[in-house]
Amino acid sequence: MGYKILFSVSVLNEYYTDSFCGDFEILPSAGTLSVLNRHGLLWKAVGHKLIVLARTDGSDKPLIPLKASTRFSFYLRLANPYFYNFTNLSYNPAGNVRYCFSNVNQTKVGADRYLTVKIAAYSNTRTYVVGDFAANASGEIFEAIRASKPGNVHALSDVNFWTKRAKFQYANAGDLVEVTPFVYSFSCIPASSFVIDVFGLNPAGGSYDLKVMDTLHLTFDKPQNQVPLRLDSLPAGRYRLKVNSEEKIIYMDEQLAYRNAFGLIEIFNHLPASSDFALLDATGKIKSPVFTLRFANRAVIWKYLARSSDVTAVQDSSASITFLAEPGNQFVSKVPVPLKEKPVKTILLKSVLLGDVLPLPNPGTDRLGTITRNGNTYLCSELYLNY
Repeated sequence: MGYKILFSVSVLNEYYTDSFCGDFEILPSAGTLSVLNRHGLLWKAVGHKLIVLARTDGSDKPLIPLKASTRFSFYLRLANPYFYNFTNLSYNPAGNVRYCFSNVNQTKVGADRYLTVKIAAYSNTRTYVVGDFAANASGEIFEAIRASKPGNVHALSDVNFWTKRAKFQYANAGDLVEVTPFVYSFSCIPASSFVIDVFGLNPAGGSYDLKVMDTLHLTFDKPQNQVPLRLDSLPAGRYRLKVNSEEKIIYMDEQLAYRNAFGLIEIFNHLPASSDFALLDATGKIKSPVFTLRFANRAVIWKYLARSSDVTAVQDSSASITFLAEPGNQFVSKVPVPLKEKPVKTILLKSVLLGDVLPLPNPGTDRLGTITRNGNTYLCSELYLNY
């Protein structure tokens, strides 16, 4: 007998030079701890990786077989308070949504198996705000640097509105899910009677069409637009709620809702053996898939504020960043600049008295403000110059 990696997850962030993101504390849920203990599985969260190991029987099969319904869930808790500053995120951590990353998304690019929902293709019927992602027909990813919408459409080829990113899949708005404790208030069309059904994941087909509670009938004296649902008889997880003709997908988990968790990693075992995201092959042997969770670095406006008019310009000698001179001895980047752990060492200032002074330090990530350009609001990082 020995151990073999059942699956592993690499957490990456393009802000870091090596992309390795160790900004999270990764912890198994109570239900997952029970599964791990019952099956003699080991888990480790080291640096930017989560690893789960299974004891094998000598033929690369788990010594204790895993049912198709087996699910592993791990909470992500932020350990770096500046993560929001340098990472492109599209949600308010004080709201009622969290990130949920899973192998059921089956998002693959090349050899990389992503846990994120596939970034949607660009559509001229959608509204895009600064920082949104869109994909072209070839799967290349673009980030909006100006807002666009129906009636003010700008294709991905418009470099004034879009900047090209690497051909990766990033955490995006599609990975957000509404979270709730075991009592959920369903906002609905006013009615005095309601028929309520709750559906969970059906391992046989991978859809949320498995009825997990008896149909509930509620009647009120007056029309109601809020219906309270008690879900305490169910284990934590994602569910599809149907109230009369309206439906919602929610994630019921008090730990996720109340314990300041950033999000959740979920790994399921029901996927067919032919899937690159399955844990076991057709014979029951461990496939040891490596999953990827990748975050994009945030792009912000850089602003340098000079002490006097002796400074006539701020420039990038590599010509990668263009700075515009503005009133008040300010020099502002023309477009948002992606934040990086490794500083840009080609920024210089031109001084009447001193000539060229370089390299200038980069604006930091510890404090961000906002700036408005062409009707768009950007995050902005400022640096005061002693010149």
